[in-house]
Amino acid sequence: MSDKDVSISIIIPTYKNNAKLKRLLNSIGNCQYVEVIVVDDSIDCESFELKNEFSNVKFIRNKNERGAGGSRNTGLTHVNTDYLMFADSDDVLSEDWHSVIVNSLKKESAEVYYFKPQSFMLNGSIGNRHLRYSSLVDDYYCKNDINSIRYRYYVPWSKVFRADFIKNIKVSFEEIMYSNDLLFSLKTGMKAKKVSVIKDTYYMVEQGDTSLTKTVTQESLLCRLAALERYNDVLRSEGLYEQQLMNLPYIIKLLKINPFLSFKLIIKTLKSKAPLLLDYRFRGIF
Repeated sequence: MSDKDVSISIIIPTYKNNAKLKRLLNSIGNCQYVEVIVVDDSIDCESFELKNEFSNVKFIRNKNERGAGGSRNTGLTHVNTDYLMFADSDDVLSEDWHSVIVNSLKKESAEVYYFKPQSFMLNGSIGNRHLRYSSLVDDYYCKNDINSIRYRYYVPWSKVFRADFIKNIKVSFEEIMYSNDLLFSLKTGMKAKKVSVIKDTYYMVEQGDTSLTKTVTQESLLCRLAALERYNDVLRSEGLYEQQLMNLPYIIKLLKINPFLSFKLIIKTLKSKAPLLLDYRFRGIF
């Protein structure tokens, strides 16, 4: 298999984040058989200012500010390669990212490839945001725990997908503000006939205080709870009750904001088949 046979698209959603987007694009470089797709979700398309500097990048304007999920969906419609991957505009790729991925793709045929991520702080030190996902890779090699890889690797980054697989299963991201990648990650992990788990690292996720993952409001919590309910609905429809996730961590946080609404959600959960106090694997999304 030649490098031409492992052509890769990198889909990057962005929103008024040019400084860090430029950092990411510089880390990607200009590799042969790599298609870089930046989808700008802002009205003024600030990222278009970088067109002259990065002539190898395809800059696309997203319509109607559809959020990161909608931006990734837009990017998927422009993929013209054999494989695809996602990157957030405030993260970076390792210096050897291309060789790490290409060597892995050549070594083993799969529909989804899971890699071991790393994280970094703004001061240059190593973060801990990656630990949840790097530990899943470790558990796979130590305990042969493939189910946790398939059902607990919630983020779309630090993975590579066969483009025809994504197209054939007709999966897309939810166009919501929070947890828009949860169902995409579940469905790709669940429907892949063959997955590959790699110890090597190519993706470096930034750990800061301004990420949407840090946002705790009534709106964000309700959005995450609704996404979690849909996640568990999919699992129950496939008879995978043991893989459901608890919603108690979100309800506890909501309790501080709206106690009455929290109690209503507890009652609703108790009447359903969803786990409240803990999930069967003693894990939540937090």
